[in-house]
Amino acid sequence: MARNFNGLHNPYHIPKTPISLDFNTTTGPSLNRVDTMRTFYRFRRAAQKHIDENGDTPIPPKISMGVHSVRLDVERRSNELGGYPLTWRLATQVVKGVSLKMYKEGFEARTCIVQLLGDEEVMVGFVKVGLSG
Repeated sequence: MARNFNGLHNPYHIPKTPISLDFNTTTGPSLNRVDTMRTFYRFRRAAQKHIDENGDTPIPPKISMGVHSVRLDVERRSNELGGYPLTWRLATQVVKGVSLKMYKEGFEARTCIVQLLGDEEVMVGFVKVGLSG
């Protein structure tokens, strides 16, 4: 179900971070809206728990989680570039950016590249939201 709001710029610079999201313009099948939002919420809760217990450390190379029909994969491409590792706090902001994109433009399967802004944009991660299984 596509929403009739102004879409996000592509790439989308996440405010107050050195990160932008470059979304693939091709979307996949429609996703269950409730399962998608619950998956994003589950990620944010897991990230906050990690931050509370261990501090804001770099995320593992790949995090996968889902709720019922929806799966979220967040991948880190390097430990640190330019002093900005893809940490749990930044990954939470990335997932919030993806959820905003879906809320404004529709709940379809999506992928995006996570880029560090600077003189040259450097890929530091990858996000995929799609059907589980």
